Amino acid sequence: MKKNADGTTEYTACFVPNEMPGLKCELSSRVAGRHDSFRKLDQFTPFWSNLNETLSTKSNVQIYVSALECKRPAILIAPVVDRKGGWAFMKKVAILADGKVVLERDFQHHEVQRSNDANGVFERIDLITNDADQIGLRQFIKAKERVVRITGSKGYLTLPTKDVEHLVGDVTTAFIVHDAIVNALSKAGGPECR
Repeated sequence: MKKNADGTTEYTACFVPNEMPGLKCELSSRVAGRHDSFRKLDQFTPFWSNLNETLSTKSNVQIYVSALECKRPAILIAPVVDRKGGWAFMKKVAILADGKVVLERDFQHHEVQRSNDANGVFERIDLITNDADQIGLRQFIKAKERVVRITGSKGYLTLPTKDVEHLVGDVTTAFIVHDAIVNALSKAGGPECR
């Protein structure tokens, strides 16, 4: 655990799938957590990702769980373009599972965070998933064929198979975390505080 001067605390958390309550905490089920005392918020992401503005995920789509105190947790996806080849002007992310579009989100130019430096350009947007998105992401996990595309006004980026496989693992982890929190809140009469 590391306490930061800005009121945040970084820590490691372990979540076990609800259907496997006797399972010990394995490396694959550990996540990086960050608590923000001011916002009363915890965020969980796979170890190889982080919640900073830099690309530190093994694919161009990061996924994480955000748990606001006394509220149902949310799953967020964050498409990222980080490259030397110039701006993509990202405007859509879409996920295909076994030939069917299971998640498609459009967004406006002004909603995307953008920056550039000597290493290239960076674009990112954090999107809260809705129920339909989450159903689609669960289908994505189970699919045999998967394609992920980030589209911009200057073309599109299709994630390589290796990156898609990393994303499948990240999505699986996010649902383990999300479902464990929902289950714990439900047992305690939540998610709303009383």
